[in-house]
Amino acid sequence: MSSEDERSRPGNSVAGLSNLQMRALNDSFTNLMNTALEQIHQRLDEIQNSKQPRPRTRARRDRPRRPNRSDDEIREEDSHEDDV
Repeated sequence: MSSEDERSRPGNSVAGLSNLQMRALNDSFTNLMNTALEQIHQRLDEIQNSKQPRPRTRARRDRPRRPNRSDDEIREEDSHEDDV
C-alpha cells in the first residue's frame, strides 16, 4: 500500500501525515520536552542544594513606627462609615 493510500484511509490521517509520521513527530517532540525538563530539574536541584538560610534582616527604622490600631478603634471607624 502506498503512503498516499495510507493517508487517504479514514482514521489514518492527521494534517496529511500518516500514523507512522505522526508517531515519529510525537516521539521527536517528546524527546525535546524530556531534554528541556531534565535541564530544568537539574537547575532546580542546583538551586535547592545551594540555598542557604539567609540571616533575617531587622526592620528599617528610617521612619517612626505607626501605632497599631486596636480592634475597637477599627470597629468604631467602620460603624461611623456605615452611618454616613
